Amino acid sequence: MHLDESPVLALMLEKVGEKAKHLTSVWQHQPLDKRHSGRLKFSALSTRFPLAPVDALAMWIADMDVVPPACAFEAINAAMNKSFGYQNTDIRSSVSRWYNKVHANIGGCLPPDNIVDVTSTIAAVNIALSTLCEREAQVLVLTPTYGPLIEAITQNGMNAIFAPFEKALEKLTPDISACVLCHPNNPNGEMLSAQTQADIIDYCEKHDILLVVDEVHSEFGFVNGVPSSISWFGAEVGKAMSDTVIHINSTVKAFNLAGIPGASFAVIADGKKRRLFSDAINARHLAATSLSKVALNAVYEDGEHWLALIRKAIGFNRQLVNEYLCYYGIKASVDMGQAGFFLWVNLVFPSSCNGQNPNVQNQSEQNQKHFNPATSYNECIARGVIGNDGSEFGAPGYARLNLACHPSVIERALNRLFFLNPA
Repeated sequence: MHLDESPVLALMLEKVGEKAKHLTSVWQHQPLDKRHSGRLKFSALSTRFPLAPVDALAMWIADMDVVPPACAFEAINAAMNKSFGYQNTDIRSSVSRWYNKVHANIGGCLPPDNIVDVTSTIAAVNIALSTLCEREAQVLVLTPTYGPLIEAITQNGMNAIFAPFEKALEKLTPDISACVLCHPNNPNGEMLSAQTQADIIDYCEKHDILLVVDEVHSEFGFVNGVPSSISWFGAEVGKAMSDTVIHINSTVKAFNLAGIPGASFAVIADGKKRRLFSDAINARHLAATSLSKVALNAVYEDGEHWLALIRKAIGFNRQLVNEYLCYYGIKASVDMGQAGFFLWVNLVFPSSCNGQNPNVQNQSEQNQKHFNPATSYNECIARGVIGNDGSEFGAPGYARLNLACHPSVIERALNRLFFLNPA
């Protein structure tokens, strides 16, 4: 058996039958010659990862191998054909309707006036910190986390105070000016309990601490394996609209609109903070572009069924990871958390394989390859599995793999991570 075969996927498809075919057919296959692709995740492989083999699997950049919803293209084409010059396109009503419908448990109605559009989520984080905090302020950031969030703190002349994700309350002190976190967390899909969210908001309110929450992965929830949206931070305890919180979100991840890109936005309940934030956005020309807002309006109006299908397809891919480990009897430190489309792999954890799975009728595949897990990020690259180095998230010894791709790519990547063909 070659390491690029996919027996686990074949068994899953056989088990679930026709109803699962649409969960695999939504994905595009990765091109064999990636050098001439227009997508950065493919074209940059040879320059950014020169030691990777030519058949490397691209699982690093956090976009999805799926065509975005048709309604976005149709709306953009229509706008281009009839709209010229600067446009006054508004997203506030669309965002408000989406959250009041899809996220009905946000802890209260979302008023359109609380919404400010912005060109990107990182731009929103930068503006929130630079406008509402002083230079040299102490900013708590929960790790592991998305690297640009840390850069937003340090490049604004502030001091990043690091704390493990689950120990936020222990590290919050009155001299902290702001707390920045991803929720659900990127890279490991971790979420804080509703009570912990409430406690954090209460503490921040009491000590006037700004709470900036990047929620771009909130549309991909898999709590107890059920595909769904994730509530806003604090929503389950009725605190989502706290004056201390700035929620930041975007259509870029949920609807795969990075190529446009889709508009991002901040939700700010406190009127003074919102005015300062909005003024800073306008002064720096960081408002979302007209076409990005056209795309957002389109997907929030007509993209709900598309998103539901992609959630199910990602859920199938997450299930494939669990089925794979069970099939080969592998014990490894891998985590997908309760949300998102990432696999967080601990490369230094001593993995093991029992070598003989009673569920496998034919053990020939076990005789043709041997268990030899990759133990470093460079070894992953050499084997042709291109994820993100855990060091980018403050966690050396880990790798993040993007599961928003064809499931055959996932199984081939796992084969390469855990096994080597005998010489």
